[in-house]
Amino acid sequence: MTNFERLTHFVVANAPLCAITGAGFSTPSGIYDYRDRLGNWKRPEPVQLQAFLTKASARRRYWARSMLGYPRFERARPNSAHDSLVELEKLNIVQGTVTQNVDDLHELAGQRSLVKLHGSLATATCLDCGYTEARAAIQRRLESNNAHFLSRVEVPTDGGEAVYSRPIDQSFIVPVCSKCGGMLKPDVVFFGDSVPDEIKRSARESVLRARGVLLMGTTSQVFSCFRLVREANDAGLPIAAINKGKTRVDDLLAVQLDESIELVLPKLLTRVACTKVN
Repeated sequence: MTNFERLTHFVVANAPLCAITGAGFSTPSGIYDYRDRLGNWKRPEPVQLQAFLTKASARRRYWARSMLGYPRFERARPNSAHDSLVELEKLNIVQGTVTQNVDDLHELAGQRSLVKLHGSLATATCLDCGYTEARAAIQRRLESNNAHFLSRVEVPTDGGEAVYSRPIDQSFIVPVCSKCGGMLKPDVVFFGDSVPDEIKRSARESVLRARGVLLMGTTSQVFSCFRLVREANDAGLPIAAINKGKTRVDDLLAVQLDESIELVLPKLLTRVACTKVN
C-alpha cells in the first residue's frame, strides 16, 4: 500500500477521530507558518510573554510586527483543507478538532466541535480594566499613529514577510486600551504563557473521546500540542499525521504522510466518503 492508502485505512478503521491542526493547515490561506521541514524557526522567534509584560521594547516589537501581519489574517479565507475537515465532521469521521491556530478559519469554514488551544487573534483585552476590543479597531489606530513606519516597509519580491527598513524605536506608538489607557494584550497564548485550565480540559476531553488522533499541519513542537499527543498515546489511541517534514512525535505515528494538507485532505474526504457509502 502507498502511504495515502495506509492513511485512508487508518482513518476508516479508527473513526471517529480527533483532529489536531497547526500552522501548516492555514498556510494555503496565505498565513505564514513558523518552522521549516526540520522543525527549526523560519522567522525571528515570537515575543515571549514575560518580555511583552515587562519590556516596552518587546511590546513595540510585537505590535510593529503585528501591524504588518494582521492584514494578511483579515484577508485570509478557509482553504480546501478547512472545507474538507468540515465535511469529515459531518460524516462523523472527525468528531472534534483541537487547533493551535488563532486565525478563526475553522469557524469561518463551519467547524462545529472546536477547541481553540491558543485563543483567537480577533480581540485584545486590557490587562488593567478587562475591557476587550476588536483587533480590527486596534489595527486602525496602529496604522494612523504609525504612518511614519508604514512608509518604510519593504516587501520581499518572493512574497515573504514584510519588514521595516528602519529600527523599531521609541517613536513607534504602541496601542493602549481605549477605555482606560492600560496595557492591551491580544487574546492569544504567547510563547512562555500557559493554556487556561478549562481549555486544557476541553482539549483533553476532545482527544480522549475519540478512537484515534490525526495531526495535520503541525510539527507538534509546542508543548501544549506535544502534551496532548503524549496523552493520546498513553491512552492507547493510534496516531497519524499529515505534515510537510518531521514532527516531534514521529516515533508515535502509525502512519505519516509528508504532503501538502490542502491537496491530501480533499482526496481523503472523497475516498472516505465512498467507503462509507459502499
